[in-house]
Amino acid sequence: MKSLMAKIGAFLTSLRIWTVNLFTLAFLIYFVVVIVALVQKMPDKVDPQGKVLMLIPEGVILDQQAYPSEFSFPFKLRNKPQVQSRDLIRLIRSAAEDERLAGVLFDFSKAKFAGPTTALEISGELAALRESGKPVIAYKLGRSDIGGQLAVAHTGALLTDDAVVDAYLRDIGIARVHTLDGLIEAATLFAG
Repeated sequence: MKSLMAKIGAFLTSLRIWTVNLFTLAFLIYFVVVIVALVQKMPDKVDPQGKVLMLIPEGVILDQQAYPSEFSFPFKLRNKPQVQSRDLIRLIRSAAEDERLAGVLFDFSKAKFAGPTTALEISGELAALRESGKPVIAYKLGRSDIGGQLAVAHTGALLTDDAVVDAYLRDIGIARVHTLDGLIEAATLFAG
């Protein structure tokens, strides 16, 4: 009886070892198949070339942050968003240095410059960006009289005369599109 129990014990030990080994092998095969399937489903490597940066500053572009209590005549900045010119300049300079960017789209529709020095400072940076070899396209809502009236009604702010914006952009060598469709087409041309 002892030898029979020893044989059964050896058989069960051998069976346990084979079972554990088979389950381990099945798990490893399953794991490898899952990894291979996930690797095959991965998207192709994305080419970073052809990226387009779209700058849409919203608010008053200022040389430094200002609070309404600090202003009196002629400024009225109650609860208006503020964009620091140094932050915008840093972003424009980074775009000029980024080799992955094919171009820059700049939407002036929601931005207003606090003064001529701020506008000149930003225009100098945009000209340097254009000179770095990257095309810069500008867009501003409110080109037509009706569009200008709609923009004034929507934002509650007076917009710069369209002829002034055209002269400003022409002076620094930046192309301008006049419709949102044109802006989207320009982005497609950059990326293509």
